[in-house]
Amino acid sequence: MRPLINFKNWLPYWLVELVKILIWSAGLYFLKRSDYNIFLLLLYLGLSGYIFFVPRARLIFTHLVLFILAPLTLSLVNSQTNILLTVGYFGITLFILNLAKNPIFLARALIYKIGFTAVFLAIFIIFFISGIAQNFIFKELMIFLVAIFLFLEFLKESTPLTPRRRLLFSLIFGLILIECLWAVSLLPIGFINSSVFLTLIIYLIANFLLEHLKGTLNRRKILEHFTIFIILILFIFGLSKWTI
Repeated sequence: MRPLINFKNWLPYWLVELVKILIWSAGLYFLKRSDYNIFLLLLYLGLSGYIFFVPRARLIFTHLVLFILAPLTLSLVNSQTNILLTVGYFGITLFILNLAKNPIFLARALIYKIGFTAVFLAIFIIFFISGIAQNFIFKELMIFLVAIFLFLEFLKESTPLTPRRRLLFSLIFGLILIECLWAVSLLPIGFINSSVFLTLIIYLIANFLLEHLKGTLNRRKILEHFTIFIILILFIFGLSKWTI
C-alpha cells in the first residue's frame, strides 16, 4: 500500500495550510456575526480567492460550490454552537480539498473523494433545513445542475474518460441523484439522517463507477460495498425518530 504523504515536505505545507484555513474560518465566522457586512464579505471573498489560487488553482468548481455553501448554510443557523460547528465543518472540508491539490500527497484521489463527498453532504443539509416544501422543484433543479458540474470535475480528476463520456455519466448521475432526493425527502427520518443517507448513496455510486472504469469491479467488491451500505443504513434508520 502506498503512503498517503511524502513526509519530507509534509510538515511545512501542513502548517501553512492550517494557518490559511484558520484565517479563512475566522473570516467566515465574523461574516456571520456581522450580519454579512459588506466589508467582511469582500474580505471573505478575498480570502477564498487567495486560498483557491495559492499555491495552485485546481478543483475550481468544487471550491466555488464550497465558498458559496459556507455563508449560505450559516444564514440558516443561529445558535452559537451550530455556527461554530458549521464553520468547523467547512474549514475541515476546505483543508481536505487543499490537500488534494498538492502533489506531495501520493493518494490525492482518495483525499479528493472525501472532500467531494463532504461537499455533497453540505448540499443535502441545506436542502433539508431550508424547508422541503419551499420551492422544491427549483431547489431540485439547482442541485441537479450543481451535481452535474461537480461530477464532471470528479471524473476529470479521477478517470481518463473523454469529455463526451464524462458529460454522459454526469447527466446520468444527476438524474439518479434527484430521483433519490425526491424519494428520501418523503421519509420522516430528520434532516441529518436524510442528508447522510443521500451522501452514502452518492459515495456508493461514485465508488462503483470508478471501480467499473478501472476494470476492478467484481462480485466480491459489490458484496462488500452493499454490506457496508446496508449496515450503515440500518444504523441510520435505528437512530431516526420516525414521525409522520
